[in-house]
Amino acid sequence: MIRFYLHIVTYTLIGLAFASCATTRTDVITMCEMNNVNNYELRWDVQPPIDGKLKVYQFFDLEPSKFDLKNPIQEVNIANGHTEIVENQGQRAFFVLSFNDSYREITSNRFIRVPGIDYIMDLGGYRTNSGDQVAWGKILRSSQLSDIEPISAQMLKQMGVKTLITMQDERESINPMYYKIFPYVHSVPIKLNRYAQIYDRILRNECKRGDVMLYKQDLYNYLIDEKKNEYATIVKILAKPESYPVLISSIYAKEKIDFLSVMLLAFLGVEEDMIIEDYLSINPYLNLAPHAQIVKKLDPDSQEAMTLLLTANRATAEYILARIRKEYGSVEKFFKKEWKMTDKDLSNLRSNLLYKY
Repeated sequence: MIRFYLHIVTYTLIGLAFASCATTRTDVITMCEMNNVNNYELRWDVQPPIDGKLKVYQFFDLEPSKFDLKNPIQEVNIANGHTEIVENQGQRAFFVLSFNDSYREITSNRFIRVPGIDYIMDLGGYRTNSGDQVAWGKILRSSQLSDIEPISAQMLKQMGVKTLITMQDERESINPMYYKIFPYVHSVPIKLNRYAQIYDRILRNECKRGDVMLYKQDLYNYLIDEKKNEYATIVKILAKPESYPVLISSIYAKEKIDFLSVMLLAFLGVEEDMIIEDYLSINPYLNLAPHAQIVKKLDPDSQEAMTLLLTANRATAEYILARIRKEYGSVEKFFKKEWKMTDKDLSNLRSNLLYKY
């Protein structure tokens, strides 16, 4: 139950006016996830409630311009609030939900189950301040890929991922299997040597919650100030239309990808509350089992410190955005000044990652 609650905070919130009540603001919240039998559970909430029909269209293509909205696979009452779609294609699906033929929302499952991989998370689906939607299926992020099973390789190929970017450090090596799965593989090492030091300090009961908070702030300062070239390399790859879909992976220190996700969503115009909810939504999917027995032996303060170190925390996401706003005015200005992105790069990045419909 806790896992489900933490997932629903990643819903996309948008304002719309239906044709039947054009003067009334209506908020629509949508969600899609895989249930225990691997079927799609689609859920929606409309406030204030309205009558009418919801048409569900299913596609396996990422481009809305290719969606043919003539033959819905289901038509249900909006008041139902949910429906189940049987997964029978062996391929990830994308859905268009059409409310009274007046408003449409594209959705898919944010967290993708792949054997041997703790999580794969889609950065798509969020609405921007301009009313666009961050494209589904374009940027995926994952934990380690080192132990890819044959079925995992098959699923990754079915998702059509063209580019793998690994943020490896000295403890990682490029698995030769990667080159058999992905047409393009880029290694962008981002080393965080001090991560092991604070972990060991916690194990010695020398580090408390406040120390970890300072460490995380210091870590993001380090990424902002010292890893400009590495992140510039990554966003230059993301500015190329031929790179997509892209999977970004890191074995150690998920903060390296957390930081990039926060920056990209802020650049695209997603509201801060939704950026933070995205940042936090990974917590239920983190594999903390290897640390469980170790943590039990620590005193309560150190247990709290370890939990804070290993999971996402609202205050650290807020810290990233606050510092960028204070020193640069906006993420776009930061991209230009520190990551050397041109106006063309920025335009391409928006075109690659936003639905306009």
